[in-house]
Amino acid sequence: GKRAGKQPRFNAFGNIGIGIMTAPLEQFTQNDVLLFGIAGIYNVNERINIVGEINGRANTRSGNAPLGTESISQFRVGTQIKASSLRFDTAAIFGLTRFSPRTGVTFGVTYLSPSVFTPAK
Repeated sequence: GKRAGKQPRFNAFGNIGIGIMTAPLEQFTQNDVLLFGIAGIYNVNERINIVGEINGRANTRSGNAPLGTESISQFRVGTQIKASSLRFDTAAIFGLTRFSPRTGVTFGVTYLSPSVFTPAK
C-alpha cells in the first residue's frame, strides 16, 4: 500500500485499444488490430528507477494479415537516472514476434520543469 508522504516503490500500468490500419500495399484494404501494453517502474532510490515494458499490436484477422499490418510486439527493459533537473532514460529492446525488429537500444533526456500549477485537492 501507499504510505503517507512517500511514493510507492513499484507502479504498474497498462493500456488496450483498437487500431484501424490501412494496408500500405493493397488499395481499399484495412486491418483492425488490437493494441496493447503493460509496463512497470521500480523506484530503487530517489535518483534511479528500473523500468520494463511490453507493447505491440495483434492481428485480429483469421489467416495472414495484409503486408505492413502484421502482429508485432517488443519487450523493453532499462533505467531512468535523475541528475539535477534532467532525467536520462536508456533501454534495451527485444522483439517478440516474427515481424518485430530483433534487438535495439533507445535513450532519451527529459527536462524536469518546475510545477506551474498547484494540483487541486
